[in-house]
Amino acid sequence: MNHQDEERDLVEEIYLTEDQFIDWMVAETTGPDNFNIQGEQVVLKNMSEAARRWNLAPPRSGLSLMVEMAFGPSKIPTNRPCSIPTLAPVRKLQRPPGAVWTIFSHNSRVIGVHDDGSVVMRRAIDWYPNDAIRVTPEGTILDCDRVVEGGSLAYWAGGVAKRLEEALKEWVQRAKGRKMPPGIQRLIKLSADARKMESR
Repeated sequence: MNHQDEERDLVEEIYLTEDQFIDWMVAETTGPDNFNIQGEQVVLKNMSEAARRWNLAPPRSGLSLMVEMAFGPSKIPTNRPCSIPTLAPVRKLQRPPGAVWTIFSHNSRVIGVHDDGSVVMRRAIDWYPNDAIRVTPEGTILDCDRVVEGGSLAYWAGGVAKRLEEALKEWVQRAKGRKMPPGIQRLIKLSADARKMESR
């Protein structure tokens, strides 16, 4: 859980206009997942399915159930937490007119999806202004606005594409009508093709 989660309202997504997105990209801040919305401080909740599972109690194993049947519940050693913390509710904000970017948090990354299919990914820690990975609708990957190509494309883009694909699959499932940005699939294909070329 983000350290601000206990103090600020949690939101699932933030919607930005192009100008707001540019302001966010150049901001010198320690919290790229924190936003001021009409004077109210909010923080993006980590929407990763794995993060949600982490907060759940572990399932009872078959062995522990057999021990309980034989010796009673007081004899079972357990490493379960005494109580599972109640998770704070996550608000859904309305998308305002003029918004073109949808921003959400997934694990240690903040990801933005543009209406045109562009995707941007930034780390939620170690924030540096303009330090972002971008994927165009055509599948071109840019690191700090420099095109990644040649021999480093397969190695470098493969991991990025996989992380983005994982996050965006969960994002697509959260709302009806969403589709995977086409550039991600194209990037995965480009990095696979680059790996084939390197192996020849």
